[in-house]
Amino acid sequence: MESEIQDGAIPTQSIQQQPSKPTSTSASSKPKLKIIIAISVIVIFLIGIGGYVIAKNSQSISQNTLGKDSNCGTDLDCFIKAAQNCSTATVSKTYPISQENLNQKMTYEIKGQASEKCILATITELEVDIDSSKAKESEITEETKEEIKQINEKQRQAGITCELDKNELVLAIQDLKVGKNTLNEKISACNSSHIYSQADNTGRESDVMAILNTVKQYMADNDGEIPSVIAISEQEISRTQADLCSILVPTYIMALPVDPKVNDGEAITDCSSSYSTGYTIFKDASNKITVKAPNAELGKKIEVTR
Repeated sequence: MESEIQDGAIPTQSIQQQPSKPTSTSASSKPKLKIIIAISVIVIFLIGIGGYVIAKNSQSISQNTLGKDSNCGTDLDCFIKAAQNCSTATVSKTYPISQENLNQKMTYEIKGQASEKCILATITELEVDIDSSKAKESEITEETKEEIKQINEKQRQAGITCELDKNELVLAIQDLKVGKNTLNEKISACNSSHIYSQADNTGRESDVMAILNTVKQYMADNDGEIPSVIAISEQEISRTQADLCSILVPTYIMALPVDPKVNDGEAITDCSSSYSTGYTIFKDASNKITVKAPNAELGKKIEVTR
C-alpha cells in the first residue's frame, strides 16, 4: 500500500541520497593563509615605517630644542633645557633703551662645557626700534644706521665669555623669564673679571720682556755668557730653582718682576730671602733663551724667545 504524502511533507523514502563531494580543507585554506601572511607583512612594514618616521621626527624636535648649535630664538624654556646639560644653543632677548629710538639686543650662547661649568658667551647689539609710537624706519638716517653698524661690530669683537655652574645658569635664566636681571649681573661681574685678567696679561707681557732684556744685558757685559742658573729644562725664576735675583738685582734691574698673582704682584728687591716670581726660564740647544708666563689667563700664551 502506497504511503500518502501529506502537503508540505518530504517523501524521504523516494529521495535518493546524493553522494557528497569530498572537501579538501587544506586546498581551500592555502590561498587564505597566503593572503593573511601577505597582509601581516604589509602591516608590519607600515608599522616599521611609521616608527622610523616618528623616531626621526622626535630626533628632529630634540635637535631643534637641545641639539647641536640649537637656535632657541627668543624661547627661554628651550635655552633652560640646553643649560641643564650645557648643550650648545643660542637665545636672544631685547631690552628697550629709555628715551631713545633704539633697542638693545642681547644674544646669549652656550658654547659647551668646561670643568663641570657651562661656557656662556654674550654679544650686545643695538637695533632700531621701528615701533610706530617711537620711530619710523624711514626717519632713521643712513648716518645713524652706519654708526649703529660700527658700534655693533665693536660689540661683537668685545663679546664676553663666562663659565657658570649649570644650576646657577639655569636659575639665572629662570629669573630672566620673570624680569629679574640676575643673568646680566653675573655677566657684568664676569666682564669685570675679564677686564682684570686682560690687564694682568698685559703686565705679564711687559714682565717677561723685561726679564729677557735684563738677561741679555748681563750677557752683553759678560762676553755672551748665559747665567749658569739657566738650564735647558724649564725652571721657575725663584730662590730654589733659577735664582736670577742676586745676579741681576740691582745691577741690571732695580727689582725682579713677579706675576700679578704672586707675592701680591710686588717685585722682588731682597734677594737674600726666599722668593718666587711665577715666571719660568730655559734655554735651548742653540742657546736661545725663553721666558714664559705660565699663569697667563683667558687661555692666552705669553712667552718671549731670543
